[in-house]
Amino acid sequence: MEVTDNSRERLIWEYSFLLTRLNHSIPNPDTHETTQHLNTIYHLRSLATQNTDFELVELSCLLEIHYALVHNLTNVDIDSLLSLAIDASTRNPLREQNIYLSLLRMLLHVLHLVRLGKSVAALGKLREHHQLMDFVISKESFSHDGRFDLLIGHGQKLTFYWLGQSEGFVVGYLLSGMVNLPDSTSYKGISFLNEGVKVLDGMHITMMLTQGLLSGEKIGIGPIWLSEMIQQQERWMKMKRYTLLYLSFAHLLRSNWAKATGTIDMLRAISSPDDVVFSHLFALLLGTQAQYHGDLSKARTHYSQIPPTAGEIYLLSLLNQALLFHNPDNPADIATSNKLLEEVEQRLTRDGPVILPQIKTAYTLVKGLVSREILKSRYIRP
Repeated sequence: MEVTDNSRERLIWEYSFLLTRLNHSIPNPDTHETTQHLNTIYHLRSLATQNTDFELVELSCLLEIHYALVHNLTNVDIDSLLSLAIDASTRNPLREQNIYLSLLRMLLHVLHLVRLGKSVAALGKLREHHQLMDFVISKESFSHDGRFDLLIGHGQKLTFYWLGQSEGFVVGYLLSGMVNLPDSTSYKGISFLNEGVKVLDGMHITMMLTQGLLSGEKIGIGPIWLSEMIQQQERWMKMKRYTLLYLSFAHLLRSNWAKATGTIDMLRAISSPDDVVFSHLFALLLGTQAQYHGDLSKARTHYSQIPPTAGEIYLLSLLNQALLFHNPDNPADIATSNKLLEEVEQRLTRDGPVILPQIKTAYTLVKGLVSREILKSRYIRP
């Protein structure tokens, strides 16, 4: 059946309406709100499939994966969604004209693998990301302002804004640093994170904001308004905070005390109380630093700033405190340490499916370290 212009315009309006709803998601949704959001994604995918708009089918899969990762949804089959996204990409005859969906799919895949604790597979996927970034830069097919179009039937398109060229590199460096962070024998993680900081520092945010953009004057890449520049600045600063955060943890885990102190001081200057997740992670970082330096009182103060609603970050703070309170010569401290471990165990039992496997491994390790039970052994003469 031939699609008329009026019906096509109505379809584009419906696409826009669904995407707008998805763009206004709630930070901490309840079960009903989660169901509504997922139903909107299903509606978008069904509509795009009926009209053979393969790029929107692929985008709907990526939006669902992103939502599942952010909110720890265990009932979403991410592997199946990745396969469906790849299938939609393969079936789309115009797919080679747009690389943004491929980049987004790779980044989400890396995050999924990291969450499963599959570091080797994540490294392989990151190599694909780096290769694709090098390719698109050589072809000058990456938008500096992050704008890209998705084609929908008869040459029409929907325009989106995502990561610009420099931001794409920073995200790759940040993820590479995260994946390589556990390997204490290598400095690859630190090198990647340092590269990310260098790229962000090279963006000259302050200089760009002082060029009188209230009239929307042209700054090299097109007309940009002050409000857009402020949003971009906030996004860059957020990326820098998390890059420095992981860099600080990397230095602490490798006993690079002076460098850790330097990056933590940089973090203090750009911390944001509006970023709740970062605030919790920063408190964990400061508590860990104080614990390493033997300032146990200060460590407890920082850990106490992390509420139970912080989820896995809270569990990590409890595990650190269990080690902190473990004093074989003080029965009261031993009781406190055991009580902290009991709370971790209760939460792992209750929320097991949504807890990272690394957290469970850390609990087992700490439980063994603070256990007062000593396995008795007997020497048997040969």
